[in-house]
Amino acid sequence: MKKIEHVVLLMLENRSFDSLLGWLYEKDGPAKNVPDLKPGERAYEGLQGLDLSKFENVDATGTIKVKPIRGVQGLNVPNIAPGEEFEQVTTQLFGTEKPSATAQPNMKGYVRDYAAVLRKHKIKEEDVKRYAQQVMQSHTPDQLPVLNGLAKHYAVCDMWFSSVPSQTNPNRAFAFCGTSMGLADNGFLEEDKRAPVIEKIVGYKLGDDRFKTKTIFNALAGDGKTTWKIYRKSGMLQNNIDKMAKILLPAINIFIANNPALIPLGITADILLAYLIELSSSKRESDYVHRLFPEILKVPGADANFSMLADFHTAARAGQLANFTFIEPEWTIGEKGTGEGGLMQKALFHQGDDYHPPGNADAGENLVKQIYMSLIANKAAWEKTLLIITFDEPVGSFDHVPPPAAIPPWGKDKKPPLATQHEFKFDRYGGRVPAILVSPWVEKGTVFRSTSNVPFDHTSLIATILKWRGLESHIADFGERTKVAPTFDNIVSLTTPRTDKKDVSFLKVAHSVGEPVHFYDRFHLKAIDGKYISKFKEHTVAPFSIFSDDSAMSEFFPTLAYPSQDYNTGADIATQFYMQNSDSRPDAGAVGNNAKVRLNACEDGLGSYNVLGAWKDSHDCYYFNDYMEGDSNKKQNWIIENVAHTRALCFGDKVRIKNESFQGQSLAPDSQYRGYVTTSSGDNLWEVVPISDEQPG
Repeated sequence: MKKIEHVVLLMLENRSFDSLLGWLYEKDGPAKNVPDLKPGERAYEGLQGLDLSKFENVDATGTIKVKPIRGVQGLNVPNIAPGEEFEQVTTQLFGTEKPSATAQPNMKGYVRDYAAVLRKHKIKEEDVKRYAQQVMQSHTPDQLPVLNGLAKHYAVCDMWFSSVPSQTNPNRAFAFCGTSMGLADNGFLEEDKRAPVIEKIVGYKLGDDRFKTKTIFNALAGDGKTTWKIYRKSGMLQNNIDKMAKILLPAINIFIANNPALIPLGITADILLAYLIELSSSKRESDYVHRLFPEILKVPGADANFSMLADFHTAARAGQLANFTFIEPEWTIGEKGTGEGGLMQKALFHQGDDYHPPGNADAGENLVKQIYMSLIANKAAWEKTLLIITFDEPVGSFDHVPPPAAIPPWGKDKKPPLATQHEFKFDRYGGRVPAILVSPWVEKGTVFRSTSNVPFDHTSLIATILKWRGLESHIADFGERTKVAPTFDNIVSLTTPRTDKKDVSFLKVAHSVGEPVHFYDRFHLKAIDGKYISKFKEHTVAPFSIFSDDSAMSEFFPTLAYPSQDYNTGADIATQFYMQNSDSRPDAGAVGNNAKVRLNACEDGLGSYNVLGAWKDSHDCYYFNDYMEGDSNKKQNWIIENVAHTRALCFGDKVRIKNESFQGQSLAPDSQYRGYVTTSSGDNLWEVVPISDEQPG
């Protein structure tokens, strides 16, 4: 750690260890375990090699029974957000909301809780039976190549637990403060009288809490030598609130008129809308950390340490990062994978890049990849850097390892100094989450665990970072949990830095003409005139799309261009695609002739809207979020017809790409709106072009 000058922490959202990394070592094992394995101890605590029937989950009726499932059947599984509040997580872990004082987690309540969530949404019972399995599905490494690639190329902890068996705010508070001040569910420490009114309209807590206690940023600033910076992509809510203000105002007025008893004296629609804009603007006052952790603002000049994520990429590539960097992803907000619901729910609905279900996991993959690419672009700075990737909590997604008992922040068998929510004693951890250490000083293929009888949780972040900066005497300031937390500085252990930063699996994507194409291989699509499907353009489609099931002010349209490179990065402008088997998404086998596939784009900026479809509301094809069933699903399905061969698809082959929904129509350059793509009945051919390994620069 003495070689490290820059620690970058990226904390993502709401995924369990098994759901993201459960199959990482399905075919092999880690190169190194820290500490050495004990007799009978598994080298990697994933789902591989387990009798999955022992972890079967059953709903409250006893009629829905699901074992853990290898692979997910959509990019945004679970497609309806699982329960994440304290009592819901308790059900997931124990099978009941009210376990006895001596009960141990059995990890068999995930389906029970998720089925209850689905029924609360008034989902038809036959659909509940189909959807309930989604919380038991787990991604394969092919489906999440970035996260799995980094975990395997560097180091991963398979025994890192969330700090609280609940949702975002308490877990992020533990990561910054070593305590959540008695809060177990978002909203317990809200102070603004406007918040409850908005929450009644939208049906869930905004979580505009205030943790008035010392943070790690205060401790770092106190030494007078350590620099720190916080980067964000948005405010607490998304900036579509600003865009839809004129539409929202009448809706809020109608709610106030119909529910006068719920509205505090003096609160008007204008005041409520101003509050929403305050939460969703691009100003630093809307930033999650800036807003929820006011003690940070006591640091002189604190405001200058908050910036936008684009500035992170600039600083990283220039080798000018602070000593400690914290990155906030773009939040996913919404209970369903589509924008269904009332106007207020549609306005708040947004798919971010934080992995939060029902968000599209490809968006999270792109975020992590972009951060890694910027960090390794500057060789000198990279050799002084440690990137930490973790998740705040796992709620809703199955994990098979029961969380153990924990020490409360105020100490074992001691009375808490403040009110606690649900009378929770903060004496047990939440479920496991991924924790990945990425650095040239970390040995390849490492799986690490605590060397003491206390497991890793988010307070280990505080303990390790303060120890690294020579501030060990301040660790005890963050409470008893942090005081005994294990540190992971021993994993940054090599004596010379590695030089294989470009050999991580998700950058090794080159193929040659004539090689078979497999699902998840990356490729370009070239039209018969030599133009490639290239960078998307965003075009306004309002007002009609605002009122559809998936409200949007604009859509993303692929364009056509001759081969060229981006002047700034040297990267191909042509869009990378990969195919999924529409009927069996985890399938990583060869793409057969007449295969029914999804065409998923890997282009930066698309976020969750990266699946190519043919739509009735536009002459052109455009990208949208992933559908798993219904008419929209068919519009995103394409039949790959190999025109010159009856064999499986190979790189260099020419194909017709026929749409399942629009019979007789295939993907084509648009003759009316030149430079875009559409579908037509003509004989339109595309070449499946191999691509080169990605070269960071």
